[in-house]
Amino acid sequence: MTPVILLFACDDLEQWEYVGELLRGDDPVAAEHAPAELWECPQLVQVGERWVLILSLWYRPEVVARSTVQVNYLVGDLVAGPGGSPHFEPDGGGRVDQGPDFYAPQAVVDAEQDRVLMWGWSWEGLARTQDETDEQGWSGCLTFPRELGLEGDRLVARFPAELRTLRGEPLDIARGQGVEAQVDLPAPFRAEVVIQGPAIVEQIHVDGRVESLAAHDEGDATVMIDGGILELLPAASTSSTVRLYPAEGDVIRVRGAVVDGWLLGG
Repeated sequence: MTPVILLFACDDLEQWEYVGELLRGDDPVAAEHAPAELWECPQLVQVGERWVLILSLWYRPEVVARSTVQVNYLVGDLVAGPGGSPHFEPDGGGRVDQGPDFYAPQAVVDAEQDRVLMWGWSWEGLARTQDETDEQGWSGCLTFPRELGLEGDRLVARFPAELRTLRGEPLDIARGQGVEAQVDLPAPFRAEVVIQGPAIVEQIHVDGRVESLAAHDEGDATVMIDGGILELLPAASTSSTVRLYPAEGDVIRVRGAVVDGWLLGG
C-alpha cells in the first residue's frame, strides 16, 4: 500500500473537483522519512520560509499491532504540478515527537502573531489496561500548545509565552556541585521546570522502584508536567511526550541541569 495525499477544489462546498496529488508515499524522501501504509491527519503549514508537512503514520493491524505508530514531518517546497495544481517536493524530514504517546496533531496558523501553533493527542499509555481506563472515566488528552520553528531543516517546538501566566509558586530546587540539581514535584504534579543541559525525569514509586520517564542530552529545554502527561521540549531538538500514572505517595523527580521551576496554577 502506498499513501497519497489527494487535492480537491471547490467553489461550492457540495461540489468538489479532483485536481491532483500533493504527494505520494513512493517519493524517495517521503519513503525515507515518513514510511506508512496510510498518512492520517496531514497538516501542511509554512514555518518560516519553508513548508512543513506533518503526517501521522498508520499501518494495518496485521502489519503493526497498534496501527497508529508515530508522527513524522517532511520539509520542502510547494511547486506547480501537472495542470498547475500544488505539488509538495520534500528534501528532508524526521519525527515530530519521539515520545511514545503523541499522535494526530492539529496545526493552526496564528496570523496575528505570525506563528504556527500545534496541539497533539496523547493517548493512554500502551501498558494501560481497558479496565484501568474505564475506571478513571476518560481516555486520552491534549498536549499543551506548541509553537513550531525550524533549526535548519529540523522541526522544533517551544511552549508559547502565554503559558507563563500559569506559573505559580517557585519550586524548591536542591542544588549540588556544578550543574547537578534536583527538584521533587509534589502531587498533583503540575509544574514547569527549565533545564540547561543534561537532565532526566523519573517517577519514584512509593515501593522504591525508579522509572525513567524522559531524558535530555544537552542545551536548553522546558519540561511541563500536568497530572498524567509529561512534555519535554528541547530548544534545538525533538520533543518528547509521555503519559504517566503516579499513585499516592509517588514522586516525580527532575535531576541534572535544573535552573528554575514553578508550580502551575490556572
